Amino acid sequence: MPDQSDLSRVALRTLEDALANAEFGPVAHQWGYRLALTWLMRGGIAQPWQCRAFWQAMTDPFAFLTTEEQRRDHRRTAMIAYLDNWHRAAGVTPPDCLQRHHWSDALASPIDSPDQDGELTRMSAPNCCASITRGQRRFTPRNRAGLSAYRMASGCWSK
Repeated sequence: MPDQSDLSRVALRTLEDALANAEFGPVAHQWGYRLALTWLMRGGIAQPWQCRAFWQAMTDPFAFLTTEEQRRDHRRTAMIAYLDNWHRAAGVTPPDCLQRHHWSDALASPIDSPDQDGELTRMSAPNCCASITRGQRRFTPRNRAGLSAYRMASGCWSK
């Protein structure tokens, strides 16, 4: 019989799926995501306001940003901040950005142009590690909009 920590890991992995889908635009609200957020909240891993903010970030159009790339980056940065915080609260190591890239890439749809071998190529999600250096998380102007969401979710307000 699964215990609470096993179900919390399943809930976190379900929300990682929402993050992978966020690579391609707003994420549709589905009952599985709502169930995962409710489980984390009831288990004391996530605060209610964090769940509401995550839920809103999934579909928020972020009209104040001018390009779709900025909207995608802001959405993903906010979602990653909450997920990393919840992984730590659950006592689980968060997936690294390469694993998250792999999950996003697996959801990419094939494009119509064949590669040199005549095979259909897959769209590749941009590398989310581009702004992270070894041993530290660095915010560049490209993802600075998500800095406040990261600080809010992680409780880091000092810098």
